Amino acid sequence: VEHLSRRFSIILVTARDPKWESATRLWLRDNFGPHCTNLHFAGRKHDGSSKTKGELCAEVGADYLLDDNLDHCHSAAKEGVATVLFGSYGWHENVPEEQIVCKDWTAVREFFDEQRSDQL
Repeated sequence: VEHLSRRFSIILVTARDPKWESATRLWLRDNFGPHCTNLHFAGRKHDGSSKTKGELCAEVGADYLLDDNLDHCHSAAKEGVATVLFGSYGWHENVPEEQIVCKDWTAVREFFDEQRSDQL
């Protein structure tokens, strides 16, 4: 994340309930340092005011969503946001062939380094 934050604005979007904001910020600080402060809460699925991660990504102007949940990737793609499915988890079933997948942080770094060099 530190490497990516040198060239990209890191915007965090979580589906957690906003009541977890303090604990979420603490966890992010402890695990990712000062690079992850731009945090947005999509809200809970059962809350009438909630948004999908895709809707929120579009709202904040995100170019990519990196997520471990394929449903969130689908919601972002519907909003025109490119997606990267992160990890190799048991819940990654029926992943479409065209879905970009990065199994770990090294693969994420390599993917975005390649994207950046393609834009130069």
